[in-house]
Amino acid sequence: HFSLAMSSTKGQTDLTSSFAKFTDPHLILPMLDRLEDEQIFPAEVVAESKIGILKLTKMVDYREDVHKQLGQAIPEDIAPKREKLLKDLEEGEKKSQKMISLLEDVETTQKLIEDGKFNLASLKESHGVTLEDVEALYSYGKLHYECGKYDVALPYLRAYRSLLPSLPPAKAASILFGILSCSILLSDLGTAVDDLTALKNTIEEPKFKTSAAKILQLRAWALHCAVFIFYNVAEGPAQLLEFVFDNSDRYTKVIQITAPHLLRYISVASVLTRSRSKDVTKLISLNSYLYSDTITKFMETLHISRDLDLLPGSVENGLDFEQAEKFLVASEQVLKEDYLLGVGEDGEPNLRSEFLRLSRRSLVETFCKIHSVIDIAEIATMLQTNVEEAEKFLVNYIAVSRLQGRVDSAKGQVVIQTQTPTVHQQISERVKNLTERASVIASNIDRESTRE
Repeated sequence: HFSLAMSSTKGQTDLTSSFAKFTDPHLILPMLDRLEDEQIFPAEVVAESKIGILKLTKMVDYREDVHKQLGQAIPEDIAPKREKLLKDLEEGEKKSQKMISLLEDVETTQKLIEDGKFNLASLKESHGVTLEDVEALYSYGKLHYECGKYDVALPYLRAYRSLLPSLPPAKAASILFGILSCSILLSDLGTAVDDLTALKNTIEEPKFKTSAAKILQLRAWALHCAVFIFYNVAEGPAQLLEFVFDNSDRYTKVIQITAPHLLRYISVASVLTRSRSKDVTKLISLNSYLYSDTITKFMETLHISRDLDLLPGSVENGLDFEQAEKFLVASEQVLKEDYLLGVGEDGEPNLRSEFLRLSRRSLVETFCKIHSVIDIAEIATMLQTNVEEAEKFLVNYIAVSRLQGRVDSAKGQVVIQTQTPTVHQQISERVKNLTERASVIASNIDRESTRE
């Protein structure tokens, strides 16, 4: 929809333009607001981008304000579009009045829901509601959404979905995307998680017959919504990884084929949850020619040699701790500029600080695993702390990781006695991994065959 011109070194890692290809225009507007607030791009560049996005909506007043902000003449198309919009809203309200009146009677609506009578057949008998009334409510709700009145649109869209639960999957998915977008824009993220689950289930229904390209597109849109949601809820990063690695390769294929920029978000999720590093690193390695930033490069540098199961003795040569440290330092600016990763709640550690803290911890832990003599001062530098705190960290790490080691305070070192797995143990682990992968592949083949 638009292209953002870079200002100096700022904005070079911004992903707003990438998100715009897979995201509803209304969800892009808050991203542009933050780019303007943080001065990541010049104000006039962001404003022009807003105009491009707003043209895809019916938010004519907002668009007019942006033109005024730029000191531009008001485009001639705005006045007739506003006039038509007001007329459509008036007509839509008249056509939907029967359903609107019912929904405004909260007590009656709640009783109908509790009695299992909030369906088209029951409402037709008790309130004279027809299919045309329900369709009119949907059109009216959709119109409010396009105007940016999400709080008005959401109950109408939910009512439509409840009254017509057996819609064709394609229509149901369209409605659910609208509901999900409203929930996100209204910051009702707990409900948005449930909406996302309903959407995913609809897309993956075996009876959803459409082209492979269309399914890929729907999954890409759903995955971008998932990123919006899961970086704003408790335990969200873990849920994002579960969404992506769902015992199939459906959503990893989305990342590989259409949205490699999402590697950033699953990389951060892996660090924050201290899980799935092997899966994430392999995905990064396979797709680094399509997308990379300092976050994915840090993950790859830190984990790639270890996770590819190299023979003992070759790991140290495959890891460049100095390079990993440089990528980690550069990642702070990437995180700061990112719409989803750069902001934390007041008074709480934000994602940026947590990512950096846990990344340094992973860096040190990997360092400890492949070195027999560890300089405490060097570890203090890696952790960005003092020697005393670094020593405490090492003592605790040795205890919980069951390593055999001792602290030599006089030399300022920790001496580790490494235990190398036997060849038999390495082979057994590889056979186990191959068996698991074969099982997943077989399951995916059966599922796709059933779907076809």
